[in-house]
Formats: sequence, structure tokens, C-alpha cells
Amino acid sequence: MKSNYCTYSTTGLAKEISKATEKTLKEYKDQLYDVVQWDCFQQALACCFAALESMGWRKKRLTEFKNKVDDITHLMYTGIMGREFSPRDALQHMKDAYGIDLTESQYKEEYDRDAEKGGKK
Repeated sequence: MKSNYCTYSTTGLAKEISKATEKTLKEYKDQLYDVVQWDCFQQALACCFAALESMGWRKKRLTEFKNKVDDITHLMYTGIMGREFSPRDALQHMKDAYGIDLTESQYKEEYDRDAEKGGKK
């Protein structure tokens, strides 16, 4: 009687397991990065809204601001007339047009120090 099964050598099985593990980890990492990216975006937006509210903005202006952010975010996703428009482009525009460097913070040293300690307590 003939047997119809495939045997793997130990090294072949290890390679298959390694490939499957790498694929699963990559998928998980991609999903995790998407969640973290979205959380960071929402936190940054919440900071902007809190700052604008402290400057006297209320529902009407805040709603208009949110709608404009949604529009610009959509442009960054789809591009403008075939040209990519990234967050880096927007950061550079603020720096070039107004001298505002959004990549720097007066609290950067404090954040770096907290990061070295393993985050806030």
C-alpha cells in the first residue's frame, strides 16, 4: 500500500514555521502601527482644539476647523492633482511661510528625559 503524505526535514519545518511567524508578526505590526498612528493623530488634534478653545474659539469655529482638517487630511491621502501632499510638506510650509517649526517644542527636553526613564510615572 502506498502512502500519500509529505514529510519535512527538521530544517524544512523550521523554515516553514519561521516564514509563517514572520508573516503573522508583520501583519500584527502593520495593524498596531495603524492604531498607534490614528491615536497619535487624535491626541495631536485634541491638543490643537484645546489650544484654540483657550483662545476663545467655540463650537462654530471649532467645527469649521475640524472640517478643514478633515479636508486637508483627505488631500494628504489622495494627493493633489497627481502630486503627493504629505504631513512633511505641511510642516515645511509652516516653517517656510511663517517661521513656525512644528517639529520643535519648548518641552522637548522634558519629553526626552521622560522617554529615557521609560515614560511618565
